[in-house]
Amino acid sequence: MHKLHRYCHLLYNGISLYIIIHQALAVTITTFLLEPLEYIGEGIGKLVRGSLQGLPVYLWPYVLVFLTLLVLLILIMGCGYKIRLPFLFSLEPHRMNVDPARLTQSLEDIQNQVTMATVTLFD
Repeated sequence: MHKLHRYCHLLYNGISLYIIIHQALAVTITTFLLEPLEYIGEGIGKLVRGSLQGLPVYLWPYVLVFLTLLVLLILIMGCGYKIRLPFLFSLEPHRMNVDPARLTQSLEDIQNQVTMATVTLFD
């Protein structure tokens, strides 16, 4: 009977009285931000362990520098930058070549589709 009494008490009074807002926000932020980073860290750890496993100790610094540069390169390219090496190094934002006529045509097509959808919805 005790569990039923507690259930009815929480049902009528509201469970929000027993939840601390700051604690709920902290748990939510931790769950959404730190758990994916944990998996990324495990993957990078496996990469480093697998790369260094069969190598002699004197080659480890070179492999670690190479892996660090590789991860930085992937991050830079993932953020939309373009890397060119004509005269040793060049880093610039990637520009997309967009034809203005094609862009206006696709915008007109989208507008036509939206108007047709609203006409069919309200008919």
